[in-house]
Amino acid sequence: MAIEFEYTRKILQDGSIGIGRPLIWIDLESPTVGTFSYPCLVDSGADDCAFDAEIGEMMGLDVKSGDRDEAFGLKKDATLVEYIHPITYSIQDINCKADVAFTYELSSDFGLLGRKGFFDQFLVKIDDREGKFEIEPYDKGI
Repeated sequence: MAIEFEYTRKILQDGSIGIGRPLIWIDLESPTVGTFSYPCLVDSGADDCAFDAEIGEMMGLDVKSGDRDEAFGLKKDATLVEYIHPITYSIQDINCKADVAFTYELSSDFGLLGRKGFFDQFLVKIDDREGKFEIEPYDKGI
């Protein structure tokens, strides 16, 4: 069964409405704050799921203990150091597992849901003209 979402539009400093984006709020677990929600951009151009390191710390991870890797393309003319951790996240009542890249080098209001860890678990239909999108799990989750 598909789950439908509306694009999220940001109000800019000049009062105009910015371009809509396919954002999903995922639920994560933290040993200190319990379950919390984190907005993530559905990004077919991202190979991996990537979150700000602060989110990993909120989840109780020792971020720098993860497998160190480098990403290209997120930071102009440079690589980005990231630390990979397996996590579980949920969208509504669907639980998913993903290896997520956490980084201290980019600060963003949202994470990225990429091809590994999201698109390999969901059929994604984006209707940019209508400003909506839907996802359908390939299976029932974990």
